[in-house]
Amino acid sequence: MKESRGISISGSELFERDVEAAVELLSRSAGFANCIVGNIEKIIENRTLLSGGSMKLNRERGIAELRLPDARTESELRLFFLACTIAHEAFHNELFKRLVAEHGESGYLQMWKSVPWRIELQCVEYEIEIATELKFPIEVIENLKTGRGLSVHDELLPEQRRMLGRSIRNLRTMPDQE
Repeated sequence: MKESRGISISGSELFERDVEAAVELLSRSAGFANCIVGNIEKIIENRTLLSGGSMKLNRERGIAELRLPDARTESELRLFFLACTIAHEAFHNELFKRLVAEHGESGYLQMWKSVPWRIELQCVEYEIEIATELKFPIEVIENLKTGRGLSVHDELLPEQRRMLGRSIRNLRTMPDQE
């Protein structure tokens, strides 16, 4: 098990190395200390996930354990996508804390049940913001803006997935990328 910037990382040697590099990359972001470190305490390799991430939230402590796919695919862009997934899942936890503080846990659950695609959209917007700030390759940003990974959102109904996809595709290109 490794540790990077206060986050424990557990998995194969390749997985630990890649996630450590992604966390280090994210640490250059202005929002790193506020959003990522305060929301994820452990990242674990999960060999059953094909893409995306899954989070186990410790509600009392307000911090999450993140499970990511194993290092099956080698790609020069893998590091950037890992970093985006970590940022996305950390922002989920950040939104959970904000909404609970404002509306209570029942308010958050009601929002998640009624408009989950809006929560997902905010997380994707955060990914794009981080990717743009850190000057990730344009292929990564464009992939985010096409709704990459929407099929893994099994909790969304088909119409909600379509609404999320349309909303993501309607996001303006960030000024630095035009």
